[in-house]
Amino acid sequence: MGGILLRPVAVIATGFDALALGHETRSLSVSGSDELSSLAHKFNQLSQRINHDRTRWERERGQYFDIFRSITDAVLLLDASGAILFANEDASGRLGLPAGGVTDGKPLWLLLGRTHPLARMIETVYATRTEVHDVALQLGEGESATRLLVSIFSLGHIHEPAGLLVIVRDLAPVRELENVVDHSGRLARLGALLSGIA
Repeated sequence: MGGILLRPVAVIATGFDALALGHETRSLSVSGSDELSSLAHKFNQLSQRINHDRTRWERERGQYFDIFRSITDAVLLLDASGAILFANEDASGRLGLPAGGVTDGKPLWLLLGRTHPLARMIETVYATRTEVHDVALQLGEGESATRLLVSIFSLGHIHEPAGLLVIVRDLAPVRELENVVDHSGRLARLGALLSGIA
């Protein structure tokens, strides 16, 4: 008799354990029309809602990551402790981070070094709980130096950020575009001068 009464309780408890661990759960089948079958029915409704929300969240998460991957700037998502949640290919190439998802879950300062200018800037942002917008940063010295433009945005509440979004733009293409515009301006002035002489 006790086994018959405990079997529905065990089925419901197993379902809750699976749900708590994040596993996709199947519908529970508890026969009868008593309180236990009512509880199993409510569990099934909750499980369906959680599975639906999880599917929607994973789809939206994938869409956001696709957007981040398509951006030509280096994009990093960091959690509250500074560990990398996501780094696009440009971040790997521009900052010298390992590619292929190897960086996921590792602290950025561990991969770059504590003395790296970007690591120090991010550490300051965490300490002061501020944001950074379009701050110039130079990596290296002399001819091989790389000039970057860094923006760091807080994710979540400003006072207790859930993490950071770091966007790093290489200024070399901007400088090349400025040179092209400057050269075009000189050619236009030269053309005006030559037409005036003619």
